[in-house]
Amino acid sequence: MLTIGSASKVFWGGLRVGWIRATAPTIRRLAAVRAALDLGGPVLDQLVVARLLPGLDEVTAERRAELTAARDHLLGRLGHVFPGWTPSRPHGGMCLWVDLGEPVSSRLTSAARRHDVLLAAGPQFGLDGAFERRIRLPYTLRRDRVDAALERLALAWRDLDHVGPPVDTDPVAVA
Repeated sequence: MLTIGSASKVFWGGLRVGWIRATAPTIRRLAAVRAALDLGGPVLDQLVVARLLPGLDEVTAERRAELTAARDHLLGRLGHVFPGWTPSRPHGGMCLWVDLGEPVSSRLTSAARRHDVLLAAGPQFGLDGAFERRIRLPYTLRRDRVDAALERLALAWRDLDHVGPPVDTDPVAVA
């Protein structure tokens, strides 16, 4: 069995240290391959992670609870603002995949940019126009930023000649 972990998802995105758990023979083979391909890992980052690892379980539980609440908030807001869209309900990760109901992902992300919302169109994650019906929405921002981004995304959706979804009347400032 082989398991892989990363400090960047739990502790901080800029902490680019990962690890592999496997049998000793597998680790020896992987280390030999790495030595031939890599000049070495970031020593300071590895030392930081070594200090953080004893608290991994506690930090992971906190982060999981935060991300679950953020995911549920985004799902709820999407259901209100975009009732015709079909979001995924992931059990992990930091984003939703949302089916827009029609192949307009690239057009929508361009329109969203004009409203100061930066998103990745679905085709960036596939080949030959795959996922044109989908966008990827992260749920790692503060709730007020998510709400403001969805309001602006609703304006972008209207730019596509749709009968737009309702937008809350109280604007939320994006800081």
